[in-house]
Amino acid sequence: MRKSVRQITDGAMMIAIIGLFVIINRQFLFILETYAAFLMPLPILFYTVKHGLRNAWVVAFGMTIISFILGTPQSLFFMASALANGLAYGYGVSKKKANEWLLGITILITAATMFLTTYAFAAFFGYNVMEEVGLIIEYLKTLDSITIDATLTATLYAMYPMVILLTAVLQSILTHISAILLMKRLKIAVLPMRPLNTMRVPKPMGWIALALLFSPFLAKAMTDNIDLQVTANLVYLIALMVFLFDTFIFLSLAAPVVKMKRLPTIALLLYLILPAPMTYVCIIIGALDILTDFRNRVLYRR
Repeated sequence: MRKSVRQITDGAMMIAIIGLFVIINRQFLFILETYAAFLMPLPILFYTVKHGLRNAWVVAFGMTIISFILGTPQSLFFMASALANGLAYGYGVSKKKANEWLLGITILITAATMFLTTYAFAAFFGYNVMEEVGLIIEYLKTLDSITIDATLTATLYAMYPMVILLTAVLQSILTHISAILLMKRLKIAVLPMRPLNTMRVPKPMGWIALALLFSPFLAKAMTDNIDLQVTANLVYLIALMVFLFDTFIFLSLAAPVVKMKRLPTIALLLYLILPAPMTYVCIIIGALDILTDFRNRVLYRR
């Protein structure tokens, strides 16, 4: 009896939280579903972990009804995505799935949602990819250091899906971290996160990424075909992200060693302010860390 009462109480509380979220989101012109979407799966996630997937379906249905009553059709779609994320993540936690599985399923659902809202149902959600990229191009035209040509314009349009995917990854990471912090706060057992010092890009992938950095230069020298040059630019961006990822890990590990807790944040700000030189710095640090014993020499042999 006490257990049933607890389930009902927790369920009502989670539905009330979602109702409050929907009301505030609508009053503030849907700013929460744009900038705090990573928090939306947490109520149903918590309930799924605590009371099981079967009971969570009932609460999820209640959340859907309250979102339908208080929200808009667009908000209802985002809420459905958040509920799918929370149910899948909570099920994974209850089955003691690895953190990689939890993060992976979150990325998959979030990326699918973003691609649907940006491309498949763009008109319904008020998105216009051509217009957004056009605004970026207009801004770049104001910078004297950048020459806008057909190749760069086509590259910007082609790389937009990569931006969406990267946004989905970042949002999923925030959801993952928030969920772990919440469960630890509520004294719910979770598997420990993988130690940061064990995260490393495989050396073969590093060599491949290093070779692919030269693809734009080769494409430009070998052909005038814009499509091939755009493809080469996208390949370059993917290879660059490999080195940026590894550099961020290296700086996170180096921060306590050099007694600068905000070293990764400082590096990120420098990258935003000085993207061109910092790109080369990140490539050098990433290549040294992936392809040599640079990490051991700098961090662990002091």
